[in-house]
Amino acid sequence: MNRKLTIGDNVNGMVYQGTVSVPSNYNNGVNSNFTKLNFQYTGNTPPKSIVVGQISLVSSTYVPMIHPVSIDWSSSTSASSSSTLITVNYITGLTAGSQYTITLLCL
Repeated sequence: MNRKLTIGDNVNGMVYQGTVSVPSNYNNGVNSNFTKLNFQYTGNTPPKSIVVGQISLVSSTYVPMIHPVSIDWSSSTSASSSSTLITVNYITGLTAGSQYTITLLCL
């Protein structure tokens, strides 16, 4: 190894970065009023775990997270293309009507 351990080159996995818009009727895990987030997984085998790396409110003013954050996710692999689609079904701990940037580590 060259002392530059990277996800994707040295570890089977990927880092996903994107934005999430939380609907105004979101209720921190009580209901399913959350727009599912889909992205293609680029690792060699489907992931076993997705870790929340960072979630930040898109705002000009810093607002701390006050609720624990967790995600509910699933994966599906297309037999014809061997590609894996990750679906984030829900993220708890967010504020209704807000937008967040997220970083997920998929392993």
